[in-house]
Amino acid sequence: MNMVSISLRVALGLAVGAHVALPAEVMAASSTTLASPTAVTRSLERLMREAGVSGAAIAQIEQGQLQWVAVAGERAPGEPVTVDTVFNAASLTKPLFATLFLHQAAEGEMGLDDGLAQDWVDPDIAKDPLRFELTPRLALSHQSGFVNWRGGKPLSFTFAPGERHEYSGEGYEYLRRALERRTQLSYSALALKSIFGPVGMTASYLGWDEQLDGRVAVGFDERGQPHRRGNLRKAKPNAAAYLFTTIGDYGRFAAWVARGADLPPALWHEMQQPQARHQNPAENFGLGWHVLEVDGDAVLWHDGREPGVRNLVVVLPESGEALVLLTNSDNGELLMRALIADRLPNGSAINQTMDRDIWTYLQRMPSEQIAGIARVVSGSPAFLSKLLHAVHTTQIAPGDLPEAKLHAARQSIDAYVHAVRDGQIDREQSAQLVSMLLEDTSAGPAWRDQLSAAQREAWIAALDKRGAGRANRVAAQVSPKLLARYVGQYRVPSSNLLITIERHEQSLRATAAGTPPITLLAMSDTLFFMREDDTRFEFVADADGAVGQLRLLWSGGRSELAQREP
Repeated sequence: MNMVSISLRVALGLAVGAHVALPAEVMAASSTTLASPTAVTRSLERLMREAGVSGAAIAQIEQGQLQWVAVAGERAPGEPVTVDTVFNAASLTKPLFATLFLHQAAEGEMGLDDGLAQDWVDPDIAKDPLRFELTPRLALSHQSGFVNWRGGKPLSFTFAPGERHEYSGEGYEYLRRALERRTQLSYSALALKSIFGPVGMTASYLGWDEQLDGRVAVGFDERGQPHRRGNLRKAKPNAAAYLFTTIGDYGRFAAWVARGADLPPALWHEMQQPQARHQNPAENFGLGWHVLEVDGDAVLWHDGREPGVRNLVVVLPESGEALVLLTNSDNGELLMRALIADRLPNGSAINQTMDRDIWTYLQRMPSEQIAGIARVVSGSPAFLSKLLHAVHTTQIAPGDLPEAKLHAARQSIDAYVHAVRDGQIDREQSAQLVSMLLEDTSAGPAWRDQLSAAQREAWIAALDKRGAGRANRVAAQVSPKLLARYVGQYRVPSSNLLITIERHEQSLRATAAGTPPITLLAMSDTLFFMREDDTRFEFVADADGAVGQLRLLWSGGRSELAQREP
């Protein structure tokens, strides 16, 4: 069966399910998944241990082509993540639906500025004149006037369409219903025709399917405990959520977008342009994508958040680079900054642009919302990380502090956030740190526009005092004779990784295949630590005093014994 016959099936309305098998030649072309370099996998595993992330998968795209995918961690308790593991994409569904719609626009089915009322009017707003102002452009750029989700309440406008930006899954669903009525085809049929078929997404589902049993990544909370998410089995095809996909499939989609998504130039340009009628960088939303301008080029990105789900896709249309991260952990956002910096050519600039947008967003927040937001941020490691890095980029880095002090403050942020996540810093302490960024005004609390030199120094000191414990640990003195006892090779059973321990000056050095050497500093005669993260190394001797094992101690209480090679 060729692609023409696929289109024929769709046109006849036969492909109406959430997932339809593709022909063999498309399956074969899309089934190849490139393995990642070993160093990348090791780096991902290290970042996951630091952040307390249960399972993750990343895809690297270069020049519009999927180069490799890497997977690590657990899909479910005791079961590893594999390239075939299916993740809940959550809001990463939105860019896919937006691209689907633009293909329908390219075919003349519906224009970006067509009134949706001619095809669909929700009964809840049937008498509201604002219904006539709804267009695909406004829905895709989150200017519909709807709340994110109506829940059990009637749908209503909270503002006039186009008046401002307000993230809304309801707007996407409204457009889906209008598009289905205009084309007389189901969302699933349109997806097969416009996305799944051309891209070769052979393991993706819109809504729940029985074939997903035992394959979907189980979500874990910040403490590493599984979430209860039985409602996923009730998930129906949705324009804003409930795409279930593998890292290979979504990586192919991101690669397709990175090379233009087969869209006409005019629509491809529209996708990348901020659509809001008002000026606020935090509201720069294109058609289905957040839009950043970095070094004069557009950067498209989107995240996905649900309990036990934290995902990210970043696309650089100018260079054809892209990065996809899928995780099954509430801590998944703690991976994003490092991966953006490491895996994208202008990653640091992207992070800093996001930091500045976050700080601008906070400055323009209504006073009545600030106290509540500050409380939420104080208790969330992910939100706290975003705030602290935004402060560093906008308030600390522009000052005249020495580079060494700036670097130490930046490292203290990650240490602080990990300490919050592990319970070493309680919510009251983190709330005190956040409160240093607030001031009282006649209108109520406000985020400080600019920290003074004294306030910057005080903030760094508070952050360092509570968060930089690992960075400030002092190495103990161990005799060269004792260090010599630990020299050898140790094999980690779970990964078959061989760790080589060598003497290095007055300490030890650990190396493994595909990773750079790491210096180990003594905390005691048997326990060693590394500056880079919270991992510790304990050498274990038997009753006769012979060192035969190396215990790896990770943050969060996890450990594993490596056996010494003969």
